[in-house]
Amino acid sequence: MQSSTPQIFPTNTPKEFENFSFREIQCAWNYCCQIGWVHYQLLNTTPLDQKINILVTYLNSIQNKEIIINQIIQNNSNLLIDYNYFNWIDKNDKRLIIHIIHAFINTFHFNFPIGIFPNLYQDFITNFDAQKFDLNTKINFINNQKNIWAQIRTNDVILKWLDHNNTTQLNWAWGYLGKFNKRINVFFTPIENNDLLYAIQASFDYMSYGNPSDKILFMERMKKTWSQKKFRDSGKAKKPYHIPLTKSTQAQLEKLAEIKNLSKNEVLQELIIKEYEAINLDEKGKTKY
Repeated sequence: MQSSTPQIFPTNTPKEFENFSFREIQCAWNYCCQIGWVHYQLLNTTPLDQKINILVTYLNSIQNKEIIINQIIQNNSNLLIDYNYFNWIDKNDKRLIIHIIHAFINTFHFNFPIGIFPNLYQDFITNFDAQKFDLNTKINFINNQKNIWAQIRTNDVILKWLDHNNTTQLNWAWGYLGKFNKRINVFFTPIENNDLLYAIQASFDYMSYGNPSDKILFMERMKKTWSQKKFRDSGKAKKPYHIPLTKSTQAQLEKLAEIKNLSKNEVLQELIIKEYEAINLDEKGKTKY
C-alpha cells in the first residue's frame, strides 16, 4: 500500500484508481507512455491533474479496460516499495535529498533529470520509483542511506557560525567553496538564503567521504578566513598607505574602480587578497610558504 495523500479524480475514474497517490499516478503514467498506450508530447512536465484526466479518458475509451488496469496495477506493484520506507526523509530537507540523489547516482551509475517537478523530493521519488530494480534492492538502498546519512551529516554545532540571515556571508561561503573546488552539485542554482545554506551544508556533508582531518582543517581555515574578512571589512584593520603608481597604472586603477563601482582602495585590496590566496594558499586553504 502506497500510503501518501490520495489525489482528486474525475467522477468516471475506474474504482481501482480512486485512492491512487502521487507515486502511483506517476508510475501508471510512465508505464502507459512507455508501452505506447498514451501519446503525449510533454510527458513528465504535464501537470498531475492533467495526467489523471488523460489516463481516465484513455481507460474509459477501450474495450479491454480491466486487462489494462490489471497490468498497470501489477507494474506499480513491481516498482513501488511501501511509502513507510521513506518516512525518515524530510521532504523539505534539500540537504538530505541532495545526499540521497548523489548516493543513488554513485551506487547505480545512473543520472536522472532534475527540475521537472515542483520540488527536489518529487524529482527524486519519481525517478527512483521508475527504475526497474527489484524491490529488495530499492529497500536496501533506502535503508542504507538512513544509516549513512547519520554518519556523514555534518554536526550543526560545527556549522553554527553560518548565519542563515546573513546573505553576504552565505554568498561568500559558497564562493569560497567554489574557489577550492569543494562545491557539490546541488541540482539547482542557490540564490535565496535557504538554498545557499543547504548548498553549503551539503558540500560539507559530502566532504565526510574523504579524510576527516582534511575536512576539519578546511572548515577551520574557511571559518578563520571569514573572521579575517569581517575584521578587514569593518575598517578596524585598515591603515593609510601611500603607493606611488605610474600615470598609466593610476588610470587603469581608476577605470577598474569605475567598472566595479568600488573605491580605488577597495579595488587594490580586492586584487591583493585574490592574488595572495591564489599564490599562497593550497586547495585545502593552507599556506604554502
